[in-house]
Amino acid sequence: MRKILIIGCIMILCGILSSCRGYSVKSDSDNNDNEVTVINADYPWYKDAHELVNCADLVFTGKVTNISYEKLDIRTKEDKEKPTGAVGDMRIPYTIFTVKIDKILKGKHQGEFIKINRPGGIFDEQEYILENAKEIAKEENYLFTVSTYEDSDATLKNPYQASYNLNETKEANSVRDSQNTITLNEILELFGK
Repeated sequence: MRKILIIGCIMILCGILSSCRGYSVKSDSDNNDNEVTVINADYPWYKDAHELVNCADLVFTGKVTNISYEKLDIRTKEDKEKPTGAVGDMRIPYTIFTVKIDKILKGKHQGEFIKINRPGGIFDEQEYILENAKEIAKEENYLFTVSTYEDSDATLKNPYQASYNLNETKEANSVRDSQNTITLNEILELFGK
């Protein structure tokens, strides 16, 4: 059953990433001469905190200790063996957040640290940004809702409903917007916090 679930998750992730489209803009920042490509991707949308938490394999709080960038080939072994006619690099730019786990609210994880992948990153003077993704900053504390896999890093449930900055004020964490109708406080209430 778990194998079917993992295969299903991989297929969904492949579908999400295959539907990605992007466009380039020049950064307005004086400190950044990188060309910026905005990545659009379809992710599941969760109607409330209960649905988001139920779909997550792991819900936890932790501090981001490192942010790195890597191009990853997310195809399964079977996908890599199938001829597609595609030529060139099949890797996708990713940002990898290393998080020191503070408290696990749902699920299990062995170890003090976890790595979370999200599409985007900086490579060869090119910056890839996932449209509408919440900022995740180094040395900040967050609550994360993620999917986990046996043979790869965790992934956020989606880029706008799966990370909540714990360093923000209670009022800021109670605000709903067009990208996220779930608040940090609603998630914490599910765990009696």
